[in-house]
Amino acid sequence: MENPSTELFHRLIKRNRGSSEVKTPLLKIDNSEVNDPDKQRGCFMKYFEDLAIPKYKGYPELCTIRHKLISELCSNSTDAFVPFTENEIQSGNNHLHTGKAIDEFDICAEQLKAAGDILVPTTSLVSQEMLMNYNSYVIPKLLYGLEVLPLNNSQLDILKRFHISNLRRFPSLPTRTATCIVYLLLGALPIDAEIHKRHLSLLHNIVTCDNTTIRNLLLRQRAVNGNNCDSFFGRIQEILEFYKLPDIDTLLLEQPSKLAFKYQCKCAIQKTWINLLKSEIDNKSTLKYINAKVLAIGTSHTLWKSLCAMVSEVKMGITKARMVTGTFMTQATRYKFKIENSDHICQLCAIYSEDIKHILLECPALHIVRQILQPFESRSYSFNW
Repeated sequence: MENPSTELFHRLIKRNRGSSEVKTPLLKIDNSEVNDPDKQRGCFMKYFEDLAIPKYKGYPELCTIRHKLISELCSNSTDAFVPFTENEIQSGNNHLHTGKAIDEFDICAEQLKAAGDILVPTTSLVSQEMLMNYNSYVIPKLLYGLEVLPLNNSQLDILKRFHISNLRRFPSLPTRTATCIVYLLLGALPIDAEIHKRHLSLLHNIVTCDNTTIRNLLLRQRAVNGNNCDSFFGRIQEILEFYKLPDIDTLLLEQPSKLAFKYQCKCAIQKTWINLLKSEIDNKSTLKYINAKVLAIGTSHTLWKSLCAMVSEVKMGITKARMVTGTFMTQATRYKFKIENSDHICQLCAIYSEDIKHILLECPALHIVRQILQPFESRSYSFNW
């Protein structure tokens, strides 16, 4: 077959399937002649199928190397993730070709087009809703069964990196954002606390079990491995002491209800981690303007509660979050780290050095905007979020 191409293929198919009496009389393939239209289409089908199969033997290994390089580039990238806008998704939805085969999830283009009004607004999910979905679907599957396994430090580090990288993506915070403020800004628990919750839940199920065999096994394991940190009861004793919860003997004696014990553990875990995370804020220079009094585990920061499901609102929330966490790229920051040979002078007023205080309180070009927000301006230079 001389000079085969996609255009020639579709032209041949259209001609042989059309109502016209003009047919392709002859097709030469590998020194053989094909006259039948169905066989001609079959020849083209085999040719394009063969064309799609890689001939290079090391192609799978090359793909693996490429995937690893792409993953490394994404993980080491300092650029914050910016969600797609409604217009971008709507435009992509409108350009889908109909009449095509379904994908691996049995979804066709017609379904995506018909669900446009429902599908597109999901891009406007604010961080609070994303975190709720993450805690409901990802965390349970990620930590399933880990309460009975003795995890070492390297395994815990993998879980921690995965957890914090996902939490940073929800508000589109850069990787340089302090870990403590990411948790407190979203009201999320570290992965250690999530694992501890599952340890304590399993402990309550064992302690309140009426099975004599399990009760005898509990007493035996406590006597034999009570001080062994690699055993379940050794780890659970450390967890109870860490959160200042009643020891196992007290739990065996009092037999608290599941709801009461769950509430007691929830309050103890939140209180402990709030104190630990807030103590780290004092050592972070980027968090000098944050109001630590309004930060808590279990409730997100007020800036997320003020947003609605609109792309413009989400973008404003991202900017606010970066200002709060001290990761907003001002001209002074760019100049300090010599990014793109930038100048530290404000591009709006072209007079003063641009930092967070200048943008919010001092820039003459934004004086009219500050007059509208007079209550905020009255806080002067001692502002806290």
